[in-house]
Parts: sequence; C-alpha cells; structure tokens
Amino acid sequence: MDDCPKDAVGNAFRLLKSEGGREGESTILLVAANQADVKTLPHAKLNRQCRQQDATGCNTGKTIYMLAGQSEVDNATRLTHEATHFFGEPYTTVEEPLAWRRALTVWRRFDAALPAASMAGSWYKQWSDACRSGASAPNYCP
Repeated sequence: MDDCPKDAVGNAFRLLKSEGGREGESTILLVAANQADVKTLPHAKLNRQCRQQDATGCNTGKTIYMLAGQSEVDNATRLTHEATHFFGEPYTTVEEPLAWRRALTVWRRFDAALPAASMAGSWYKQWSDACRSGASAPNYCP
C-alpha cells in the first residue's frame, strides 16, 4: 500500500484495505497479481474505451478503467467489481453476477462503517437497494 498514489485511485485502495474485509483484500491481491493498471477517464472516453453507452468501468485484462470524478467509495466498489473479472473470462453469465455480488458486499461494508455523508450519492446505492427490495435478479445480490 505504500506505493499507492495520493489520488482517488490510491484512496480507493486504502479504503479497500481498511474497510473492505475479505473481498477488499482479495481485490488488492488480484490487481497486484495481474500487474493491472488502473485509470480513470471522463465519461465520453470511458464509453469509447469500454464500448458501452453509459459505462461506469471495465476491465481489458491488464487495465481497469473507471469513471473519473467518482467518490473513493464508488471507486473502491468498482475496483472490486472489475478485479473479479481477473478470475476468468470477463462478462460471462457466471462471472458478471459474481462481480456484482462481491462489489455489493464491499459496498455494504462501507455503508455500515462509514459516515452517511461518505455514502451520499453513491452509484451503487441503487443496486444495493434493488437487491434488498427483491427488485434485482437474486444471482446479482450478496
């Protein structure tokens, strides 16, 4: 962790280390083991890089791309999601639900441990709420 930059990405890794539990620790290990680079991009560039209309992040195998300007909570949660894709073939019907479950597990740890102001506006809140209400597919929920 000493080599983490003093920026939004470094803060996300420090948050994973301090509050991410087992999933946070494994996210750090997966990124390190794959010698992955992590980059943040403005929305238009992220959409092009990820080949999506409304991207929040993607993994190209060696680089995790995330939306610039997000909170450290959302960055840490997205890192967990995208690092999960290092387990195997990305974006499969098996792996994508696993990535969501791991990310939401970490997000809920943050939600329980951090002040409400830290969680305000989190992109993942809508997914967590959908899982809790039963509105989301169960295989995507922890």
